[in-house]
Order: sequence, then C-alpha cells, then structure tokens
Amino acid sequence: TGDKTTGGLIGYDSDWRSASITDSYVTGTITGSTEKIEVIDGNMLEPQNGDIGGLVGYTEEISITNSHVSADIEGYRYVGGLVGYLDKEADIKQSYVKDSTVNATKFAGGLAGIQLNNTQIKNSYVVDSTIQSDKHAGGLVGENGSLIENSYFSGEVTGNTDIGAVTGLNGADGKYQQKGPDGTIKNVYWNTTNSTPNQAIGKEGGDYQEEITVGRFTVGGYEGGNSITEGNVTNLTTSEMQGESANSNMPTFDFTNVWTTTSEEYPKLQE
Repeated sequence: TGDKTTGGLIGYDSDWRSASITDSYVTGTITGSTEKIEVIDGNMLEPQNGDIGGLVGYTEEISITNSHVSADIEGYRYVGGLVGYLDKEADIKQSYVKDSTVNATKFAGGLAGIQLNNTQIKNSYVVDSTIQSDKHAGGLVGENGSLIENSYFSGEVTGNTDIGAVTGLNGADGKYQQKGPDGTIKNVYWNTTNSTPNQAIGKEGGDYQEEITVGRFTVGGYEGGNSITEGNVTNLTTSEMQGESANSNMPTFDFTNVWTTTSEEYPKLQE
C-alpha cells in the first residue's frame, strides 16, 4: 500500500539503462490512496498521488517481458494491471493480466494506466478482468500516447467518461510544455461478446492545453496528440477468438513464434 508510486514488485523504477523485468508475477492486492492529495508546486495545485501498478508503479527505459499479474489494484489516478505510468521508452512485451480488477478515479488500464513518450505495448493481453474509472478507462491502457500493437482484451470496462475496450483516450492531452504525443493502435482485437463497451476508443485525440499564468510566466497553449489506428483494430466474438478460429480471425498474430491456441480458450503466449 502507499499514497503514490506503488507496485506489487517495484514502486519507482527509473533510468536503469538496458535494465529489464522478466519472468515475474504478482498476486494479491496493491492499493494506493483513492483520495486526491494536492500540494502547492510553483503556485499551482498539483495532484501527488497516483502511479499504482500490479508490477511497477512508475517506470521509464525498462523492458517488461514474460510477466503477469492476477490481483486487485486500486488508486486515484494512473492505475494499471502491470504498470501505473509507463514512460520514456519503456515497454511491455509478451505479458498479461488475468482475473484482476483495476480501479481508479481517472486513468485506469488493464495493462497500463497511462503510456507516453516512445513507449510500446506489444504481444500482450488482458482477460477475465474488470477495469473501472470515472474518466479515461481502457481495457488495455487508460490514456495512450504511444503504441499498442498485436494485443487483445476480453473483459469489462466501466465508467462515466471516455471508456474504451482498448483505450479510454487515444492521443495524449497537451501538456504545459509540449504538444501531447500521438496515440497509435495497431492490430489490436477485443471481445464483443463478453466485453463492454463495444468500442475500441473512448475518446479520439487529446485535449488542447489552455494557457495559464504561473507567477510572471505564461505556459500552455499546446495541442493534444492525434488518434491513429493502423491495420486490424477489430472486435470479435468469443468463438472467433478461441481455439483454431483465432488463427484466421487474428491474422496479425505470430502463431508460429509468439502465440499459441488451445481449444475453447483465448490465445496464450508461448512459454
């Protein structure tokens, strides 16, 4: 448990060049504060609690592979099944979340609460899990400002604003000092039989960041990122995603080297 930057394995993991987390798993409960905690930072009130993940709370420049989580994860913002905040060229590959719940007030995702700045999520999935957030909830990512590729979701996403079976927001909001990065979804599938809602993206394109005055300085005025989809971004029924049917209905998946199929089950990663 913790107010911010809390993970089942690591809380804060930053700037370890070429470091990796592999063949790891977490079960149990990971809990951050669900109340908004603010401090004054440069004459601005900044939220201080968030970055809650099943494996890692916050990470940059780290590769996470062959890892999984089955847990209940809860926090105020940036809450993810594997990582709360995936940043700065970090990546998630060949990993999954199963039989889990992810709850936040805003920015909740089955794999990551938010991902920005040249990060990647590839060959990963979420099944039999529930993602809940009042705003920006996604089956795979809450706010996507980078790349999601060759992955799938089967579960439930609930909330009030910007709710998607893949991502709640595709294309990040503009920030105080930069344009919001684009969000790209490439060759991603979701289950339309068992999953809600029946839309991949809750909101397309990040919001414009209005100018604000901080002391003597004016900052902001930056556009939000664009929403980009490539290849197959497709909803499928349970029968279309299970067993041998997955081979033809999920043609971008590498069933020779990465994925495998089993009768009456969703695709799994090869061991």
